Formats: sequence, C-alpha cells, structure tokens
Amino acid sequence: RCATRILDSVISPQSDIGALQECVECVKQAPSPRDTMRRRRAVSVLLCCHAAAAFLGARPVTTPRAHRAEANDDGDENEGDDAVIGLDSLPDELQSQIVEAIARSRLRDGKAEGVISTNEDGAASLFLFGNEDEEVTLEKTDSDEDEDDDDQPFVVLGDRKRKQKKAKDKSEALSRIARFDLRPREVREHLDRYVVRQADAKKVLSVAVCDHYNVVRRCLADENEKKAEYSKPNILLLGPSGSGKTYIMRTLARLLGVPFVRADATKFTETGIVGEDAEDLVRQLVEQADGDVELAQYGIIYVDEVDKLCRGEQGPTSGSQGVPGNRGVQNTFLKVMEETEISIQKQSGMIPQIFLGGGDAAPQRISTKHVLFIFSGAFTGLDERLKQKHVPKNMGFLGGGHDDEEEDDDVPKSYLKQATSADFVDAGLETEFIGRIPVRVAVDPLGARDLELVLLQSEGSVLRQYERDFEGYGVDLTVSRDAIAVIAKKAADEKTGARGLVTVLERTFREFKYELPCAGITELHCDAATVENPRATLDRLLEGVDGARDDVRKADAARVEAEFFARHSLNVTLGDSLVDFLMAEAKAHPERSVRGLCAPLLDDASLAAALHTIQKRTGSIPALPLELLLDREATVKRWLDDLPDVEEEDDDADEDDDEKPVASASSDDRDTLRQIFDAVVK
Repeated sequence: RCATRILDSVISPQSDIGALQECVECVKQAPSPRDTMRRRRAVSVLLCCHAAAAFLGARPVTTPRAHRAEANDDGDENEGDDAVIGLDSLPDELQSQIVEAIARSRLRDGKAEGVISTNEDGAASLFLFGNEDEEVTLEKTDSDEDEDDDDQPFVVLGDRKRKQKKAKDKSEALSRIARFDLRPREVREHLDRYVVRQADAKKVLSVAVCDHYNVVRRCLADENEKKAEYSKPNILLLGPSGSGKTYIMRTLARLLGVPFVRADATKFTETGIVGEDAEDLVRQLVEQADGDVELAQYGIIYVDEVDKLCRGEQGPTSGSQGVPGNRGVQNTFLKVMEETEISIQKQSGMIPQIFLGGGDAAPQRISTKHVLFIFSGAFTGLDERLKQKHVPKNMGFLGGGHDDEEEDDDVPKSYLKQATSADFVDAGLETEFIGRIPVRVAVDPLGARDLELVLLQSEGSVLRQYERDFEGYGVDLTVSRDAIAVIAKKAADEKTGARGLVTVLERTFREFKYELPCAGITELHCDAATVENPRATLDRLLEGVDGARDDVRKADAARVEAEFFARHSLNVTLGDSLVDFLMAEAKAHPERSVRGLCAPLLDDASLAAALHTIQKRTGSIPALPLELLLDREATVKRWLDDLPDVEEEDDDADEDDDEKPVASASSDDRDTLRQIFDAVVK
C-alpha cells in the first residue's frame, strides 16, 4: 500500500494532504518498531512528493480520501472545504518532519532558504526559494500565530527576513557620497601616494571633483537642490600615452567610491548605427552600480582617445583622416553631457516586449545632470602645431640652443597647456562639444627620473606586482637601486610612458619565472647586470642546484598525491618504484616535470573508479606501482580480477539502515525530480 501510494504521488503531480493524514494514523498503528521505521520512511517520501508537487505548481488535494468519497456520493462540488488540515492539527513529530522536508534541500548555516506561499483561497500557489541575497528563517511570527491554521493547507513559515547585501552596499555608497567632506588639498595628497609628478593636473582635478561632489552632497540632502541650475565641471585631460591619465581617474573613482566607466572613443558610432553610442555608457554606469539608478547618476564616465574623433587634424604623425562620422559621434555626447534622461534599456530591446504585452511601456530612466564626464587624448598633432606657433625657429649659426624645447632627462616639452578653445576647434572638435568641457588640464610626459620614482614611491608600483608574482612561486625577489635606474632608463627609451616599465620588467624576469620554481631557488637579487643580461644571471643561479631540484621533485610527488585526493577523494600513495622512475625521468629530461609525467593518472576517470571499487571491497588502496604508468589498462584489470567476490547483503539490513536519503527540490525540471524520487524510493 505504501509503495502504491508513493508511486502514485511521483507519477501524478499533485499533493495529497489526505494521504499524509492516513499515513500518520498508519504509523501510530504499527505493530513493531521495525514496521514503524518502514512506515516513517514512506511518510518522508510522501512529504518530499508533497512539497515537490507544490513547487511544480500543482494545486494540492486537501481532503482525506474518506471525506472525498462521502462528498462524491452527496454530489457536493465544494468538496473537502471543512477538512483542510492545518499544521497544528498534526502530531508534533510530523510537524517537524514537514518543515524539515520542505527546507532540507535549501539549508545553509542552519537556515532554510525557501517558503511555501499561499493565495487568498489558502491554496499553495508557489514554492519560493530564497536567493543568495536573502535568508529565510523557520520561525513563526506573532501574526502567524493569530491566524487560523485550518484555513491553510500548507504551513506558512513566517515573514521572510531578508538581508539584501547588494542593497546594503548601495545604501552605503550613497551614504558615503552624502557625507563627502574632502577638501582639494586632501584629494591632492591622496593622488600623490599613487601618481608621480603631474602637479598641475592633480591640483585642477582635485578642485573640480570637490566642487562637483559638494553639489551632489547638497542634492542628496535637499530634493529642491536637484532642480537648481548646474553647470558641470566636465574635464578634458591632455597628454601623451602612458603619462597616467587613466590611472589618475581610476584612483579618484576609488577614493570617491562612485561607479566608474571607461571607454575608448574609437568604438562609438552615431545613434541608430550598428555599434555603441554615448547612451550605452550611461547604461553601463547602472550596471557598475548593481542596478542602483540613484547611485549611477552620480558616477563618472571616462572616455579616452577623444582626439581620434577629430577630422584628421592630428598632424603629419597620425596618418589618419579621423573616425568616419566623427561629428555625429560628438553630437551624441552633447545630449548626455547636459541634463537629459536616458532609458536604462535600449529601445531595440523594449519594442518586442511592448508589442507582446510583456514589457513596461515606461521603463526606468536615469538622469545625466550630475554624471561627471572626463575626456582624454594625446592630441599629438595639436601639440606639434602649438610648438610651431609659440616657439619661433632660430636663425643663423649662433641660435641653436634646445633648452626651450626639452626639459630634464631629454623629455620633450608639451605645449598643450597653452591650447585654447579655438585650437581645439581647429584640431577637429566641434565648438558645441569643447564648449561643454570647461576644465582642461595637460599632463606632462614622463622621463627616466619620473619612471624611477614610479617604481620607488608609488603605492601602485608595478614592481610590487612582480614581487607578489615571485612570492607565489616561493621566491623572494629584491631589486637594487641601480637596477631600478637601469629599468627606468630602458622604459624611457620605449617612448610609451609608464607602460614601458611593464615591457622592461617582463623582458627581464620572464625566464626567471619559468626556471626558478622548478629549480628549488628561493631568492633572487636583481641588480643592474641582471637587467642588462638576464640570461647570464639565470645561468649562474642554475649552476649546482641538482640537490635542490631533487627536493622539488620529491615535493612534486607529494603534490600529485594531494591532487589525487582533491580531484577524486582518494588517499593514494605513489610506490617507491614509481617515485624512483619519476625522479630519474625528470632528471634526464629537465623540460619534463613530475606533475606532467603523472598527468595521465590524474586525468583518468576510469582509474579513479577502479580505485574506488578496490577501496570499497578491501578497505584500502594499494600503492601505485610503476606498472600502472607503463601499462595502466593491464594493471587495473589485474587488480580488479584479484578482488574477492561480493557477498549479498540481507535486504532487512538495508531496510534497517538509519541513513536517510536527502531529497532535493531545487530544480523545476520534472524529469530531474522524478529521478530524485526514484532514488528515494529505491
């Protein structure tokens, strides 16, 4: 009878409370403890089916079978309304089983992430699972205790106590902006920790940012302030590539804690043409703010390479005629730079939903009134023309000094600081576009001395990154002062600004990263000679390290055993013959490692399955011999052939096993649920 009822519940997606009530009475009438255990298992399976049926959206059958028969005889259409079973009407043990069965598959840290909701008629309408941002407790609230449980076929597990982590982070970000009280000098001091030189740029940016976010702070405190007229201090950063323009803005955004979006002007097209437009940047701010529109409207949009939007006026060095449609692209920025509202969804994505009746005809919009726009570009052609304009050519043999054209460290002098609005218009920017960017500041090119200070003083020095990289391999890296000077000089010769530091460091340390981890060397001191000739220093370090290499190989053998357990949950031991072979092979062929030689064993799922079978039959796993690596198939077959025969176990012993299966209702796939229930029944 129990098996028939279970299969009926599995095949037919309905939840029969009446069947549960009859099973409770059946448990009470069990003649022996063994029968009680069997019948309790049947009740547990039915509880799983009961919860799964509600999860699948089936309306529960709440009338006991005897009552249904009487109702059918009387021809009553509203059958069973008086026979709905409430939680309190069931035995205490069964109450706890219901709660446990419903929540079993969603437990985390002792709390269940799911509830059953009911509609106005008291019928279960949905099985709700909490997501990672909400926690649901199983405690009943005072309001639940006052309600009549007999009106609800399912127990309502109280009010859901949610912890919206993302919402909390959003509110903290807005609160931080609302408390903004930094002064320009304090912002400048923060930038000094990360950015070398660029004194004028840091001063101008500090004033502009503080002015802007003081206005934002007032807007958050007073709604009327949002309606006041406001001219944003949009910023244009000028300077060569690698001079720190993007790095300055990222550092500022981290300090302010506001959403920050960076893009290249070259990827934009006019609105309506395939590609991205300026409005997409505003939508990306919403994504960076985790969907918080209010937070996004106080973010920063940084557009690099804006000089590529010019009409080919970059001078002879560019060899470019500008981006096609550059005027149209500039015009798309005009609207978003001023006060406007933009839908957080693209129009092309809304139209199908609206016509199908599934979308909101008035989607949420974001205001750009307080979004700060920052543009940057090299403007090399403009710099060259300004140089010709402000530095007259020297005439005759006596006028040949170059002090006016170059600063210290042979760094070319930039004349972009002297650029006017007319110069930018002549370079190709539209008058309306440059007019909406009142704050313009030029950054200076970086020379060898500046790059040396970047490595030594900046808290974001790339040298710290390489020290951490070597630390991950167990190698302690130290770099001498003379080596830093040589690195800076070579980076300056690259003519790519601070990016040249990464180029030189990578070229210097690449071979060391490859060789030292397997050589057992734990210290690396880099001096000027190492930077000049990395290979010579590496060869000198690798002399006479055979003993250290053997220690590394033995450690690698232990790593293989640990990885076997991590991947297959098997405590294996490499046999002496196998370890000796691995050591000899790795020594004879330095390009091969112990881990690489054992990779076929680690990746063989059939070997892991065979070892699991051996462990189950014998209670232990044999040490892995050399034969396993040489002829894996034959060795595994011999192991399995030598296993003792399996003795048939008593069915009653299986029935008395106290280990209960755990049902899962975390998927809405009907076939998956049926497989789960079949496993439970078995």
